[in-house]
Amino acid sequence: MLRLTFPLAALGLVLGLAAPAQARPCDAACVTAAGEAVFEALRSGAPGKAIPSGARLTENGRDIRPADSQLFAIRRLTYRQTITEPSAGAVGIVGAAEAAGGPAVFAVRVKLKGERAVEIETLVTRRTESA
Repeated sequence: MLRLTFPLAALGLVLGLAAPAQARPCDAACVTAAGEAVFEALRSGAPGKAIPSGARLTENGRDIRPADSQLFAIRRLTYRQTITEPSAGAVGIVGAAEAAGGPAVFAVRVKLKGERAVEIETLVTRRTESA
């Protein structure tokens, strides 16, 4: 019986049948870095590694693609505040900016699972719009 058990266990490890690895906890510095990376990815319009393909991204209540975010229009930040909650795996960034088309205020909420963004929610409001 011992001979059969070992090969089956080895086969399970090779095929990836072992228990999934737990996500590493993310401390305040990690949460802040992840939030900054997501924010910069939205500003650049390129998701890169900061916005995984399975992450849900919404802006003003609608599902969007990273390249469609209004944060891509930001030319210069005029105010920015980052709020972290490592125990909940969350970070928020709020601020004001000069954007193509005039001033805008924004908020970004990033929910993390370990160090990976799983939910990204943004709100962007311009002078002629109401929040």
